[in-house]
Amino acid sequence: MLTLREGELNARLDARERDIDKFRLRLRALALRARKEQATIETQAARITALEDKLLARPQARTQRRRGTARRETSPKQKAAKVTANRAGEPRLSATPRLSAPAKRNAKGRRPHSV
Repeated sequence: MLTLREGELNARLDARERDIDKFRLRLRALALRARKEQATIETQAARITALEDKLLARPQARTQRRRGTARRETSPKQKAAKVTANRAGEPRLSATPRLSAPAKRNAKGRRPHSV
């Protein structure tokens, strides 16, 4: 009876050793995969940082170029209205009422009626 138990114990021990070997192989594969993923993450983080720096540098260059372009100056009437409104502390009012686009087309060349 002792030999049957020894054989059974040896079979169990061999099965456990095979399982341990499988787990070690799996552990190696997972460790390698984790290292590759970590390297990929680090590479992508470096690329993101470089692209963000490049992107942040672009708008500054654009705004500097835009500052050099000519701007349309305000008319003397607009300047006067702005100065007088600022002095009085009241909101600015335009000298003439603003018309919508269709009203502008209809009013071309016409003067408003005085009441």
